[in-house]
Amino acid sequence: MSAEVELRTLLLDALEKRDRELLEDILWQFAAQRRLHAAFQQLEPAELARLAEVLGDEAFGEFLAELEPGDAAEVVERLSSAEAADVLE
Repeated sequence: MSAEVELRTLLLDALEKRDRELLEDILWQFAAQRRLHAAFQQLEPAELARLAEVLGDEAFGEFLAELEPGDAAEVVERLSSAEAADVLE
């Protein structure tokens, strides 16, 4: 299994368990590999919203700051669409 697939699997597992510390460790590994935006893109909008919730605003904001401005805007837009979908349900 490639390291990226393994990290993604670990990310989803930590997200399911709501393990904030492990999530932060995994996301910093993605950031170090310059793959953070790709990791966010692979998450479903609901998963991305759960990630933001588990991390909290300050920590999630730190990860957004690691992205290029356009990439960060795309992530925030996906978060907004996830929240809108929750309201409509």
